[in-house]
Amino acid sequence: MLKVFWSICGPREGNFGDKLTPLLLDYFGIPYEWTCMEEAEMFGIGSLIEKIPPGFRGIVWTSGMMYEESRQDLRDAFVLAVRGRLTLERLKCDRPAVLGDGGLLCSLFAPRAKKRYKLGLIPHFVDAEDPLLKEIASHSAEIKIVDICGETQEVIRSVGQCEHILSSSLHGLILADTLGIPCDWIELNNSPEVVWGHGFKFRDYFSIYGQAEKRSVSLSPSDRLDTLLPVFDGYQRPGLADIQRELISAFESLADRQEVRYWKKAVLPYEQREADLLDRLKSSSFDRADATDGSLDSLESSKTREELRCHPRHFFEFIDRCLRLLAELDDKGVLHRNIRPDQLFVRDRRPVLSGFHYAIPREFAPEPTGAVDGSHASPLQPDDLRSIGAVFRAINDGRYPLVDTVLFLMRATGDTPDCRNLDVLRTLFRSVEAYEAETGSSTTGYEESIPAGSERETTDRAIVCLLRHIAGLTRERAQREHRRWCEEIEDTLDLLRAVIPRHVPFILVDDGQWGDQVPQAFPDHVVFPFVEREGIYWGPPSDDEEAIRETERLRCAGAGYLAIGLPAFWWLEHYTAWRDELESRFTCRVSNRRLILYNLREERNQ
Repeated sequence: MLKVFWSICGPREGNFGDKLTPLLLDYFGIPYEWTCMEEAEMFGIGSLIEKIPPGFRGIVWTSGMMYEESRQDLRDAFVLAVRGRLTLERLKCDRPAVLGDGGLLCSLFAPRAKKRYKLGLIPHFVDAEDPLLKEIASHSAEIKIVDICGETQEVIRSVGQCEHILSSSLHGLILADTLGIPCDWIELNNSPEVVWGHGFKFRDYFSIYGQAEKRSVSLSPSDRLDTLLPVFDGYQRPGLADIQRELISAFESLADRQEVRYWKKAVLPYEQREADLLDRLKSSSFDRADATDGSLDSLESSKTREELRCHPRHFFEFIDRCLRLLAELDDKGVLHRNIRPDQLFVRDRRPVLSGFHYAIPREFAPEPTGAVDGSHASPLQPDDLRSIGAVFRAINDGRYPLVDTVLFLMRATGDTPDCRNLDVLRTLFRSVEAYEAETGSSTTGYEESIPAGSERETTDRAIVCLLRHIAGLTRERAQREHRRWCEEIEDTLDLLRAVIPRHVPFILVDDGQWGDQVPQAFPDHVVFPFVEREGIYWGPPSDDEEAIRETERLRCAGAGYLAIGLPAFWWLEHYTAWRDELESRFTCRVSNRRLILYNLREERNQ
């Protein structure tokens, strides 16, 4: 298992560029786990080279520098690739490195998208609320603002729908380039200050095309679609195809170094890979990624969902057929790895699965390490059953209560293998179907509605009663845990209110876990997330040095206290120098199992 470091920051689903390292490792089937910088065996995509510890002997793959004045000695490291020529010029390394950002390989798994917009605007997440972009976009339905912190595949699809792109996010530009979309770099109000490096990382990326002197495009409130489109007249990315081939070669070197088998056809254009897998399947139940041509009804459509679940028999038959479909995939040795509502279609009430651009033969798949329904950092874990269970749980939305219980079992862990057996699941669905058809969506009266008699009816009675029991336990446990979590947060915030004087700003270290309850609890205080940029939670600090520096910066900005909540107690074990600095320098006012509070106005050495 390769220990890899990549940055984790940004709101909602997280910053797109930071998610590319695990995305590509999954795609090529290289086993990995995220780790801290000190323990990393590989540094991935992003401006990470300044963070590499001295004497590092691991792998550097398409990382770059953030600052023009930086220098780094990587002669002990295995430097496979760096982002650009400007980074390479500032390195000491003993082997020739490939130039390019790993994000340029997104084209390997990005299906064609129908063009819907003349122009896409991609703000870096610090620019997300910039009024200038909103003003420009408000004047044309042909301009789309893309959320760079959206769900990964949605970002790829949204960018693919645009004919041109302007972006203050570097990986917004890189994604556009790999999709063959003319694009250009813009800087907005927050970008020069908050996106560190004064544009060095952009110029570093452009240097691979011989465009290191490139400057950003300026926008004005008077700009409209017709004044912006001429910006792209000189667009060119010379040598892009060669750069992508060299990046693939570097990744193959990584796989060889880790002694990992991977599907050689993974490096082919997705249309060819998809055709190869569909040929292996040879079934009308599977279709191309561009099956969304209007001939099929998508499960993304609310109308299709409602028609599907309006009658128990239709809904259960469709689920049963989906389970047969999964069995067919399994028999042919194919993992889809991307089953979502926009990849499942309906043809005569029968499922059709499309979008095989992430699929891979089972023999080349890594072991699953997490869920595919958003609870894991990686979006490509090979568990199609869990994934389709998440889809149908969302579609059911409580309409047939016992169905949610069976779908819960589909998404259970490997500790309950019998419940995840396709034959067992189909038996459960058939039993539930019979009684949902008789009683509608009611959860009461099941026992009374079951006629006594045959052995099958007795079995069905037992199954339904068992599922009701499981459903009740599951709901009660979830409600109990949620209540306890909310009560603990409220108790902790009450204690903070009692200790911290009104109007005194303070730093809150909660690992981004306490959400909307904090501003509601402290309407009279300025609360600094930690680490923050322009008031936005930025994720954990990269190292002790950054944690200490940011604490001092916020103290000088007026923060009188620093509160560490239970969700961030692991920081005290990880950032030991920061912890020692706090303990030796400041008075600890509160220390219990849920909260540690330091008074930044009371220094021990004074």
